Amino acid sequence: MARWDPLKDHDTLLKAFSKSINKQPGESVLILIGKGITSNNNDLSKIIVQNKISENSIFLFDSVENLNEYFSMCDLKVLSSRGEGFPNVLVEAMSCETICISTDVGDVSDIINKDDLCEPTDSNSLSLLMKKYFKLYNSDKSTYQEKEIYNRNIVLENYTLEIVASSYLYCWNNFLK
Repeated sequence: MARWDPLKDHDTLLKAFSKSINKQPGESVLILIGKGITSNNNDLSKIIVQNKISENSIFLFDSVENLNEYFSMCDLKVLSSRGEGFPNVLVEAMSCETICISTDVGDVSDIINKDDLCEPTDSNSLSLLMKKYFKLYNSDKSTYQEKEIYNRNIVLENYTLEIVASSYLYCWNNFLK
């Protein structure tokens, strides 16, 4: 879930996905959603072809009405950005019990486990993280589901509207005078 933008680094994501999947169509699919994410995007199409990603393994959506439905059906959210502030998309995915992996940018390390991070633009490390969770999903569903529930609990303990609003007001009242 990211608009077409060099900062979002779809190139690294697609390289990592290509390296991590078994080349059998349909076993793993990548869903990309965001402004400019269409088959008419020549730059995106070129990267897909360069990485030999089958058209059966990738779905492109310019926009969707309810992201929560997509997060809920995904087994893994991958953020491959070169830079971020506070990536709301991770918290949104985690609230839907979706496991997240990411490049270590912005506030990501405050949101998800440091074992689920890699350096920006490192498609090899991002691919290894993908493989780690593909393997866990296929070999130990119980542990995988525990991790999904753990993610939701992180959101409930740290990122509810009440908690975020309270933190904002605290900052406003104590630091921005």
